Amino acid sequence: MSKVIQLDTNPPVSVQIWEDRRKHFWRYDYDGCPKYGPFPNYQQALTDSLRYSTQWASPLSMKHS
Repeated sequence: MSKVIQLDTNPPVSVQIWEDRRKHFWRYDYDGCPKYGPFPNYQQALTDSLRYSTQWASPLSMKHS
């Protein structure tokens, strides 16, 4: 199973989350992006992607304000 979601960050980013052998992984949907994980479930992979994206998006949006 693979799912692509768009995060409401500035700028918006799409994240792919998938399962492989009962472990979940995520990565941004552009070429050369590393995968992050493994996580024991989908929710933890999603939470980590949100946390990671917010961590990097916030300083950029503050910089342009």
